[in-house]
Amino acid sequence: MQSEQRLQAIERATSLPLIALAFAMLPLLLVPAFVDLSASVHQTFIALDWIIWALFAADFFVKLAVAPARVSYIRSHPLEVATVVLPFLRPIRVLRFLRLARVATLLGLNVKLIRDIFESRGTRVIGVACLVAITTGAFLTYLAERNAEGANIHSFEDALWWAATTMTTVGYGDRFPTTPEGRAVAIILMLFGIAALSALTAAIAASLVRDDNSPERDRIDDLLDEVRALRSEVEGLRNGVPP
Repeated sequence: MQSEQRLQAIERATSLPLIALAFAMLPLLLVPAFVDLSASVHQTFIALDWIIWALFAADFFVKLAVAPARVSYIRSHPLEVATVVLPFLRPIRVLRFLRLARVATLLGLNVKLIRDIFESRGTRVIGVACLVAITTGAFLTYLAERNAEGANIHSFEDALWWAATTMTTVGYGDRFPTTPEGRAVAIILMLFGIAALSALTAAIAASLVRDDNSPERDRIDDLLDEVRALRSEVEGLRNGVPP
């Protein structure tokens, strides 16, 4: 039971990192198939590919080490086993398919986690607030910049693009406000973007640590039921009611 709990804890902790690695693996698989890369870029892709493979391998072996039934765990994760233990097949097309299947498996296994995160009330509120802030900031900036001398935001589409890049603190620099009003909106959007990112991180963390069906939660509920029953029995004895 303790090994199963450790395995579940590791799976919860590594869910989001594995999703990120799965997405990172996609361009490493797809770009060489459609683009002729230079030798240096190709070597960089190979190095990144090996790094991601090593991280997947480490994740697999850690989970295998704590799994209560290792043979059953291996049998229930054939794609992970094939991807990890067959690195010599990496130049062959079949392994490329296995690795794509590994990406699909990771994303599929984490659909519930992703859905829980994006269906949580906090995430929805943050998303709506971000959309409202981007739209409002773009509209106000467009009004301030459209007729300003030397301005480079000439349409609402330009203002939307600028607001989105500003609030995410990307700041490409192709569009920027030149008026005091537009710069004031920029400051507000940057502060709001930082706050929204912090709140979103907290909401995701809360979704990861919340597990209403965990064995620990079940035992806590059982203990609470026992405490309530004992309290009722004690109150009955005090009132002279036989048990």
